[in-house]
Amino acid sequence: MEQTRDLIGKVAFTLFREKGFEATTVEEIAAAAEVGARTVYRHYPTKEMLALSGFAKVFEAALEDLGACPASGLIRRRSRQRPRRRP
Repeated sequence: MEQTRDLIGKVAFTLFREKGFEATTVEEIAAAAEVGARTVYRHYPTKEMLALSGFAKVFEAALEDLGACPASGLIRRRSRQRPRRRP
């Protein structure tokens, strides 16, 4: 199931680059991924959510990388503190 979702995402981004977001239909994405349109909608309820899913993966990877950095503890502690008021 995860493989199908990843394939749909890869195919969609290829088509978005080639044709543009507006010009690409879910039916074209489904055909290129060799799945039905219902399968695409099962994984991504809207074309917009499909497009945003790529950004979510990038942010998740960045957060994992930050979490592995020794200084990440400082980042977490500071983000929990209340902002200082300026006089």
